[in-house]
Amino acid sequence: MATLLSSGVQVEAALAAVAGQAGPRLATMCREVRQDVLDGGSLSSALTGQGGRFDRFYLTSVRAAEQAGRLGVVLEHLAEHVETTQRHRQTVVLALIYPAILIVVSVAVVLALLIFVLPDIVRVFAARGAELPP
Repeated sequence: MATLLSSGVQVEAALAAVAGQAGPRLATMCREVRQDVLDGGSLSSALTGQGGRFDRFYLTSVRAAEQAGRLGVVLEHLAEHVETTQRHRQTVVLALIYPAILIVVSVAVVLALLIFVLPDIVRVFAARGAELPP
């Protein structure tokens, strides 16, 4: 959408183009936003009416871009911001997978020792008459 707006396409036409190429959820949202814009609202107010799908930073930036008349440029910066945020989130998730696997395996090993090995050791000591602590 940022590319379309930067090249001079109207907001409602850009929203229609994005809705035509997007998946079902995004297409529905684009159609709703487009309808709000066609009804006379601003893009920022239409995005605000989407029930919290956009964070405050995004909405404030769009509102400021509308007032400054630089919507295409600001949307390009917001797209870069969203992509960078998503890339960082993915990096963190991937970095946490290995420790999570180690924790799960460690807990499974300790449980297996407590369930299967410890009772056998207790029986051996009990058979020899040794008193074990509780």
